[in-house]
Amino acid sequence: MLEMDGGEVIPGRTATPLLKEALEVMDPDGLIERMDSSVRTYFRGVLLTLGTVGFGKCRVVSTRRTLEQQQEIFGLGRTKAECRRFKVPQKHAKPLAAQVTWIAPGLSRHLKGMAMDVSFRGYHDKTVDIIGHVARSFKCTWGGNWKVRDYGHFER
Repeated sequence: MLEMDGGEVIPGRTATPLLKEALEVMDPDGLIERMDSSVRTYFRGVLLTLGTVGFGKCRVVSTRRTLEQQQEIFGLGRTKAECRRFKVPQKHAKPLAAQVTWIAPGLSRHLKGMAMDVSFRGYHDKTVDIIGHVARSFKCTWGGNWKVRDYGHFER
C-alpha cells in the first residue's frame, strides 16, 4: 500500500488496486505520468489524500506544459503589447478572455513538470480549508495562499 509518513510519501511502495482505481478516476488522462520523476509519487500522494478527505471526484487538468502551451495560457486576457513586454508571441494575445495566470511563461513550475492543476468543479467553496490543510500537510506551494488565489494549483 502507498504509505505516508508526516505528509511525505514513502518511495518504493506500490499502490493497492483500490488506490490505483482512485488514481484512474482522479487522473484519467495519466497527466501525473508527465511530471518530473522526482515528484510523481509525491503528487500521487497529494491526489490520493484529497480523495480520502472527500474530493474523490476532483480531476487533474494540467501538469507538465511546453513553453508554447504556457505562452498560450499567458496570452489569455492580455493585449499584444502586454505579450510583447513578456516576450510572448503576439499571436497568443486574447484580450477578451479571462486571465488565468499571472506569472511570466518562463518561470512556471509547469515547464519542469513540478506543478499540478486540479479541478474542484462541483465542490462547495467552504471546502477550501480542507484543500489548504492537505497542501500544508504535504508542505507544497499551494495557489490558495497566493495574492491572486488559484485553489487548484499545487507545486513542488
